[in-house]
Amino acid sequence: MDEQRPDRRIGYSVALAATTITFALRLALWPLIGDVVPHMAFLPAVMLAAYVGGFRPGLMATALSAVAANLVFTEPHFHLGIKSLNAAVALPLFLLVGIMMSGVCEALHRTRRRLLAEERARAAEAIRETEERLELGVRGSNVGIWDLALPDGTFENGRLTAVNLWEQFGYTSEPPLDFEGRIAMWHPDDRDRVLRAVHACLKGETKDFEAEYRLRHRDGSYQWRLNRGVVVRDTTGRPTRFIGSSVDITNRVRAEEELRRAKEIAESANRAKDEFLANVSHEIRTPMNAILGMTELTLDTSLNADQRQWLETVKSAAENLLAIINDLLDFSKIEAGKMELDPIDFSLRTALDDVIRALTPRAQQKGLELTSQVRASTPDALTGDAGRFRQVLLNLIGNAVKFTERGSVTVEVAVQETQTPDACLLRVSVQDTGIGIARDKRETIFRAFEQADNSMTRKYGGTGLGLSIASRLAGLMGGAITVDSELGRGSTFHFAARFQLPTKVESPQNAPAQSEPQKMKQRPSLAPLRVLLAEDNEFNAQLMEQLLLRRGHRVRLAPDGEQALALAAEGNADVLLLDLHMPERDGFQVIRALREREAGTGRHLPVIALTASARPEDRARCLAAGMDDFLTKPVRSPELFAAIERVIRGRRVPEVAESMLTPSAILAACEEDAALLEKLCKWFRDKVPAHLSALSAACRAENLFGVQEAAHKLAGTLAVFSTPAGELASRAEDRAASGDLREAVALAARLESAVTALLRQTDGLRIEHLSARPR
Repeated sequence: MDEQRPDRRIGYSVALAATTITFALRLALWPLIGDVVPHMAFLPAVMLAAYVGGFRPGLMATALSAVAANLVFTEPHFHLGIKSLNAAVALPLFLLVGIMMSGVCEALHRTRRRLLAEERARAAEAIRETEERLELGVRGSNVGIWDLALPDGTFENGRLTAVNLWEQFGYTSEPPLDFEGRIAMWHPDDRDRVLRAVHACLKGETKDFEAEYRLRHRDGSYQWRLNRGVVVRDTTGRPTRFIGSSVDITNRVRAEEELRRAKEIAESANRAKDEFLANVSHEIRTPMNAILGMTELTLDTSLNADQRQWLETVKSAAENLLAIINDLLDFSKIEAGKMELDPIDFSLRTALDDVIRALTPRAQQKGLELTSQVRASTPDALTGDAGRFRQVLLNLIGNAVKFTERGSVTVEVAVQETQTPDACLLRVSVQDTGIGIARDKRETIFRAFEQADNSMTRKYGGTGLGLSIASRLAGLMGGAITVDSELGRGSTFHFAARFQLPTKVESPQNAPAQSEPQKMKQRPSLAPLRVLLAEDNEFNAQLMEQLLLRRGHRVRLAPDGEQALALAAEGNADVLLLDLHMPERDGFQVIRALREREAGTGRHLPVIALTASARPEDRARCLAAGMDDFLTKPVRSPELFAAIERVIRGRRVPEVAESMLTPSAILAACEEDAALLEKLCKWFRDKVPAHLSALSAACRAENLFGVQEAAHKLAGTLAVFSTPAGELASRAEDRAASGDLREAVALAARLESAVTALLRQTDGLRIEHLSARPR
């Protein structure tokens, strides 16, 4: 049993040592104290031995102490015979005390051993239960634990052990895999990537290891696993263990792949829907162009009252159908999150007057009073999407007129919030005395395809999209539309929108084409032009030919892209009206070939794109491709002639050449020196075409930075010869810098025409020519 009691073996040694030490001390003190209590001096040695080793070491110390005390320190000394009466009593008493102390200490030892054994048992059970729970938890999950021992610190020579890992790969026991065997389980496409991640972690380049990769199952299939691990290092920093977990993420990866496929399918469906709507729009707009155009042509002839009424009905129905098409396209664009605003500088009062003027005939026909008022404190010059602003106004005021049988419609415009130096929030109120809206229907009217009452659809018509679109456009403009109404007492719609305040207002001739088309009509009519019309639809070609002939222009028809390009090459056209969808070559192929042919010649045939696609991205693409303007079918005659006038007035060198040169700037630059002027002109003709080519290339690539850089270079060069041309280049640079690609490209097209004129004017320019011109 002693072999099982280390404390007892130590106790024997303590008993011997303690007794020896006590004996030595008692012997040293003998001369001083004599034979006083010799046995009691050994009690501490007995107690210490019993405390350390228990009963037996205590008995050993008791026996040794009794012999030493009785033999040496009791008279007669060094004699084992009978001692005195005191000694005869002291010896048994000492033995009794020693035995009792040893017994008590033994009991304490046994109690301590029992408690320790119980504590160890409880700890071992807790550890076993924890390990069991962990193992069961791991085995019941898709998590495996791996531990790679690294005897030499390298991954290649590591020894792998694992828990709940190989079972997930179809193995009943751990396969004996070396480095090559482990790597062979990795998918070939993942091996290099994962090895780099492992070595980076072992080298300490990354704190932890984490990688998603595929591991081969026993049946040959692959599982996606997420492996995470940490490196254990010794005191020198050398890796000794690489331990971590492996989680089966195959289902997650499959779900992500299915989600990606579903997203692609949804995006494809959206694209298909967009293409379908675009195609439907094109197919409807093309005959609609002929219907509206021929109707307008016929209305300009001598008709009796019935015929005129019938044709006005046809025109109104066609315009209503066109409005429905536009609403559907807008709604589709809003639903897809593709609706973007196109901010320009415009006049608030002009925009409102345009809408009121357009709706006045309908109001007068119903006997309604339609009035508008803009408070004096409201700024007139704004920057925002004027077209969408008009669209919301047309919807709100048009609905007020539609649903009001008698009384009035009043429009008020004011600033809702205190304006900042660069922005303001406008509030437009449209009040009518119409049928009103029930309280529980106020939210319904803003939902798509819904009206307050189905009977309204039968009586008033409409798709139920107008207010839904207007509400969402208001949200895009930083505002909202709300309504106050009671059934039978009229309605008041409040439309709030946020606009920027421009630093300067563009003059009408520089404003974008769409902002104020009525002002174009006020310009003097152009001289008869030679118009090349590329249109494959017979009805549309006939309509546009008639419109052009009535204005005195000469027209040549090209039914496909090849003929259009061939006729344009003859150089007998002043402007090309180019349909984008034609056989042989489409409009983009024609313009690309045309501009490549014109490169380096100084020639530029103005081209106006004709298309049934009404998307802003289509317009930007046309302008970037090198076209000068853009018209959406059905083309109305005012829009057609306004576009022709824009591109012709911006191009015709003979008409503008005298005003393009700025004699004072040129004379100041050359200091009225003829030789220096000649060098300046030569330098101008050498440098400018390259800058102009870079500008055209940037426009075609829709590269805003390229447009900005090329326009910047042109601005400084052109300012020497032409202040207007220099300002035009600066404006193009500013527009590009502000991110307005559409306007930058439009300005670049005008700039190209101006530069072409300047290149001709500087050829052979002399001091006397400048001196004779007004400065």
